[in-house]
Amino acid sequence: MPGQWVIMPTPGPRLSGLYFAHGAIRNGPFMNSRTTPSPAPDARATRTLWILLLGLWITQILWPSASHPTEGLLETLTAALLLGTAALHSRQSRRAAPMAAVGWLAIMFTTYVWARWAAGGFRTVGAENFSTFLGAATAGSSAFMLLRNTQTNGGDARDLIRILLWAVALTAAALSIHAVAQYLWLYDRMYADMMTTLGGQEPTSLQLALLHHLKLKRVASVWGDPNALGGFLGLSLAATTEILRIATRTRKAPTQAMAALIVVLTGLGLLLSGSRGGILTGLIAVVLTTAGGGWRKPKLPAAAAGAALALALAISALFGNAFAQTTSSAELVKTRPGESGLRGLVERSNTIRERAHYARVGTKIFARNPAVGSGLGSVDLYYGVYRPPEARESKFLHNWVLQVAAELGAAGLLLAILLVGGLWSGFFAHKLWRADHWRACGAMALAFTVDALYSLNFNEREMMLFFGIVAGSIVAGMSATTTGTEPTGKLNFRVAPAWAALLIAALAVHVVPGLFSARYRDSALDLLDEGKFREAAQSLERAQQWTPRDPRLLIMRAGIEEKSGNPDGAIMLLDQAIRLQPESASARGQKAEVLLRARRLDEAEAAAREAVSIYPNNAEYHYTLAQILETRGKVKEAYREAGRAVEVGYIYPEKYKALRDRLEGKLSTSEPAP
Repeated sequence: MPGQWVIMPTPGPRLSGLYFAHGAIRNGPFMNSRTTPSPAPDARATRTLWILLLGLWITQILWPSASHPTEGLLETLTAALLLGTAALHSRQSRRAAPMAAVGWLAIMFTTYVWARWAAGGFRTVGAENFSTFLGAATAGSSAFMLLRNTQTNGGDARDLIRILLWAVALTAAALSIHAVAQYLWLYDRMYADMMTTLGGQEPTSLQLALLHHLKLKRVASVWGDPNALGGFLGLSLAATTEILRIATRTRKAPTQAMAALIVVLTGLGLLLSGSRGGILTGLIAVVLTTAGGGWRKPKLPAAAAGAALALALAISALFGNAFAQTTSSAELVKTRPGESGLRGLVERSNTIRERAHYARVGTKIFARNPAVGSGLGSVDLYYGVYRPPEARESKFLHNWVLQVAAELGAAGLLLAILLVGGLWSGFFAHKLWRADHWRACGAMALAFTVDALYSLNFNEREMMLFFGIVAGSIVAGMSATTTGTEPTGKLNFRVAPAWAALLIAALAVHVVPGLFSARYRDSALDLLDEGKFREAAQSLERAQQWTPRDPRLLIMRAGIEEKSGNPDGAIMLLDQAIRLQPESASARGQKAEVLLRARRLDEAEAAAREAVSIYPNNAEYHYTLAQILETRGKVKEAYREAGRAVEVGYIYPEKYKALRDRLEGKLSTSEPAP
């Protein structure tokens, strides 16, 4: 069909999956089987914007560096331009764009998140969470407006949804191929390189942990987290299953073969990730997608899914411990029985214990301010206060209900539940689960809300952008199926540009300055590695101009001042950081270290005790306090603090044990002989 924009797989050295081709493709797997006339200019523009929206999201997944400060700035501005263009396009049509009530709930929730962050003084610790929420809102609004523009102008929104499904499926296939490559040889190479770099030296605890994970071979592709990869692959099975279902009904053998291959690749990547949550998410997504029926041969999906699962299980069972066997000569890193292969998938219990800790901590943070929460970033800020000694460090609670309740309180949680509930109920009430293509969107969105109850995906920027696109698509579908009665709400040509302007203003005021600041901060880190302290300090001062209320920059500048021989200047900067963020234990801990080296022991002990009182289960603060007490001759107290550091520390245990043993020796020699 001349004039159609389509997505085609492309070869290349990158992980790609996508490039944009403009050509004559007739009855291909990416477009309708029926013959349609060339789209109008408005329709072509809408399709181009839709592809741009998906391209921005896929870029963030396949090239994580694109989300970093310099390139991320361009990405953010492009997303803002996209949203503004979509709103102006709706404005140009001069027609009302009906929107279901759940869309208004999304606007209310986003506005509440912004207001709650503002009420807390726009704390820097909450900037990352706000940026994630804002990205999801921007993507969702863009998706809704683009689809409604298509529907309002007489187009078929299913063409855009079809492009979305293929984009998800091909991206999942690319990630799965990369994950298989990691499993078969890339992790082996990384392990060998690390061992060569060590050269027989004793690794640090962090290096030992990395070697351990490389040996377990839980692949993560470009995500960096096996559970994030598993979550996305599980969600993508809804898109691939829908493509396979439609191809089976329409008897398109090439599309059937391609979809079946993607199912096998995705299932294999899912098993190799070792993510039990991802597997559960995949099962939920497939069940929700297939529940709508419409299969020409009802037994086909069950047979295909069973074959793919059996193949993936067989490969995992055969090769699950292969790497451990090939590296058995390296006694440095050992895996315990049940840590790798299928047995590890079934028996691994540490994640369950950790989630119990998250629930306990989240409940206590919620109790601080049940009505409106403790503010964005409060989990990161207060987790250390309530963390049990046996729990790991974390910035998030791995559960969207707990995270929202802790940071946004009962008011925010109510809005979030109404939003999710409205999405679920509207999806079924408008019978989208029986509609081609929309069915998969609903399955992915609903499976995501379940997945976010036991995973980190609710706080993953890329996953939240994906959820925003899918949720916005569902709201557009719900709005389009409102017939016989007046829609419950209207996002008309006056409201759309206003909402777009509000989101763009939030990007300009909060996100863009943070990106510039992060750029200078990263530059300062590079300069520090090169030993250029003066230039690093200047770079941090530029970063501070963009984000003057960021205490992290003051703490970094304090470190440079001390290295430059100015401990008084370092202490002054640390005091400023404490004033900006009174709950900060890290600023007090660093202040205690500076004062110790400056031999101002009374002030050092006071600062260290404040840090310990704020974060009682942080081993480093107990270690610093033990050093101060030892210097002051309080050996017994120092020994107790060193012992506490050993109890709660798991990152540098050898350092804490060495101090404790030395103090124990001092105590034994100082005791009088009987």
